[in-house]
Amino acid sequence: MTGPDVTVEPGHRYRMRIECGSLYPPDGHPLFDGWNEMDVRSLKKWATIELDGRPVYDRRISCHEASPGTIELGTDQSAGPYGAMFSGFISNIRRGEWTPHQMDLLLSGDFELKLTLPDDDASTTQPLIIAGRTGNADLLGLRTVDHLHYRLVYECWGAGLWQSETLTTPETCTASLRIRFGPLLNIDEKSPLAILRRSIVVWQDDSPVWWHRTMRQLVPRPTFGFSGNTIGSSVMAPEFEGRRNSAFRTPPPACWHKGPFFTIEMELAGRGGGSEPVIVTGNRGHSDTFAINWLPNGQAELIYDHSGGAVAISPKFNWPDGGIHCLNVTLPSFPLLDAPKGPEGGTGSIRVLLDGKELWQQMAQFFLAPSYSLTIGRNSASSAFTRNEMECVVVDLKQI
Repeated sequence: MTGPDVTVEPGHRYRMRIECGSLYPPDGHPLFDGWNEMDVRSLKKWATIELDGRPVYDRRISCHEASPGTIELGTDQSAGPYGAMFSGFISNIRRGEWTPHQMDLLLSGDFELKLTLPDDDASTTQPLIIAGRTGNADLLGLRTVDHLHYRLVYECWGAGLWQSETLTTPETCTASLRIRFGPLLNIDEKSPLAILRRSIVVWQDDSPVWWHRTMRQLVPRPTFGFSGNTIGSSVMAPEFEGRRNSAFRTPPPACWHKGPFFTIEMELAGRGGGSEPVIVTGNRGHSDTFAINWLPNGQAELIYDHSGGAVAISPKFNWPDGGIHCLNVTLPSFPLLDAPKGPEGGTGSIRVLLDGKELWQQMAQFFLAPSYSLTIGRNSASSAFTRNEMECVVVDLKQI
């Protein structure tokens, strides 16, 4: 299999690096202890050639096993189609060091992947991350569009399929991805952070490129699969046929602390629909609900519903689709969560920043509330001014 033409200058000295499956130990060698079959195939079924550090050939290809004694450099005793001897001059030959297995998926946070795309157009989606079991699972895959372009694909088993716009990789065809795959985050369902389990967010080279909200909640700690179609999805190929250069998982998001605090900082991606609950404190009949109402023409407004009292509404503001925005929310109930019994509530300040700029400040009544009553993205107190769940994608969330 030949690669693209490479321009060279006669008489010029080049540094060439060659990597292919035949140069690695045979299957079953002790150096592969702890590797599964897909790990070994991902390493050995590729050939990579670099010229002065620049990749000129990088493709998936089947290679024969070879022992060190059968390797020839610059000669071919069989005098095959390329002749019996290299007509140039070869010097400074050396074998590279063995690279340990660069994969550690034991933690429960984001995935950090470095992948080389499959080298040909793929009509099927190839699996990256799978959570769940046959018939009840969320899957994230990748479909190659052409040599330098691909799409990300989210499948909710039995509910549908969604895909990103066409994304571009560098000329090396290697993509550095960070993936927040919500269903696999180890977060207690009773924590306000549980809203993150409904989010799928992908960054390429530290820039967000796609996000989607999962269509339903999976059971806590679902079965996990990586780069193999372990549950038999009819949409996904049997395995990812690109090269997995490295794969790691980060620690999970910071724990949520009970008790009083001042501010919630949220990163929200895209837009939702209608009026959606953002933050709730208290219980039905004695609650404060902070919501966002999505308006036409890329606008929105904020709503504060104090049960049995007046409803406060912010001025309208711009919130275009297609980006990630940072919302800092301070509600008067936050600093008094878990306060000793006394008056039911009082009056305090609502303060909201959008992308670091003050958006809304207003005095409002509030109820004292236990910290366990605080929820994110759910209409847990049955406010009449908002729907049941938030559909805008929550990228990140923390207390300040």
